[in-house]
Amino acid sequence: MAVYLYALTSSGGVPLYSRTLGDGKPLPYPVVASLNGVHMYGKSGDVELLSAYSEQFNICWKTFHDSITLILAADKRLYNQRQIEDLLQTAFDGMVMLFGIDDLVSIKNVERFKRDIRVSYALLDYILRLYSTNSYSDITQCVDILASKSSDILQNTLNAFTDAASSLHGCLLINGRVMVATPEWCSLSAKEQILLCHAVNSLYLAPAARDVPIYLPNTSPNVAQRLVTFTLVDGVEVCLLCGQTPSLAQLEKEVGRFWQPFLDSLKSVQNSVDRNLPKDINVDSNILGFVLMNNRTSKCLSCYPSEPDEYNSQLALSSNIESKRNLLKKFVLSVLEMYPSFSGLEVLDSGSKSKTTAMETYSCARLYKCYAVNQPPHNMFLLFSAKVPTYAMSTVSRKLLEVVLKDRII
Repeated sequence: MAVYLYALTSSGGVPLYSRTLGDGKPLPYPVVASLNGVHMYGKSGDVELLSAYSEQFNICWKTFHDSITLILAADKRLYNQRQIEDLLQTAFDGMVMLFGIDDLVSIKNVERFKRDIRVSYALLDYILRLYSTNSYSDITQCVDILASKSSDILQNTLNAFTDAASSLHGCLLINGRVMVATPEWCSLSAKEQILLCHAVNSLYLAPAARDVPIYLPNTSPNVAQRLVTFTLVDGVEVCLLCGQTPSLAQLEKEVGRFWQPFLDSLKSVQNSVDRNLPKDINVDSNILGFVLMNNRTSKCLSCYPSEPDEYNSQLALSSNIESKRNLLKKFVLSVLEMYPSFSGLEVLDSGSKSKTTAMETYSCARLYKCYAVNQPPHNMFLLFSAKVPTYAMSTVSRKLLEVVLKDRII
């Protein structure tokens, strides 16, 4: 299975870069030239080629600002057509975040651009392999969050730290997901919040501190800001958006003063990221995992509460959590495609003015069952053991949803 991303100039079809992920070999240049050629041929006749598919691959084209054309081809088992369209936009936004919009809109020196754009390779590769991460953002377009009883004290600490840093935008990431964030960070668009998380997660060998210039695709695509991050413990980072001051050295002096007393709390949260729920919330033993979305705040909570047992271990691919995550991703994607109301969209019945809203749906397989509940602005998608009676899934699902919402986790 493979994913291919190619960038070319829109006017002349000059290759700018290519990225290949998976076990496939890079496509021969004549194939890439043909993919671009058929797109340019359509433009000459005022026809825009958006997508196509073969027996194995889905293919999408998209031109941005009449400057850059991106071509994405992905194995059908990894991404469907809608996901590929979203990935193209996310890839371009990722280029904007690390490169700025001005030089993308007007490429003056192609060879220099090829060298400079390499700064975005790590982020682009991370975006292309979202299918294999614990993130649901490529499906839900929501920010992945964590839930813990320690959130209040960590929120207060983050607020105090951002004040000391003369910043309004701060966020605490644990294993790539948002634990707490300042109101100003949350006021950024969901797309910008997701991209900021991707940018931090794409840098594997995280130093103790880093200071990276970034552009926000919606808020400030022309003016760079500083993304400053500090690694508190392995897998835990505090992130700030800053202006020209204070310096990285000045901020480093404040990190220990604010965060040292809470390292044990951070490690405790990190050890429970799979369950991702406060311990006082009981989850039915038949629930293998669930995803909870809030379409209003664009937040997404994923949880895998049950321990592997003799029965659900049959689901394992390489690990039990990975298997559950893959099954949940497929179910969430299928429901969002089939029932737009789960995404907060209103659908009119054909031939009438009445609105159609799907409230619940389910599917059954030999080894597992799935159930989805639509309670605007929240959606819950659950993975059950096949042992649970089908008639009981609605009651169990709504009971858990009520408990989680009552705790105001999301």
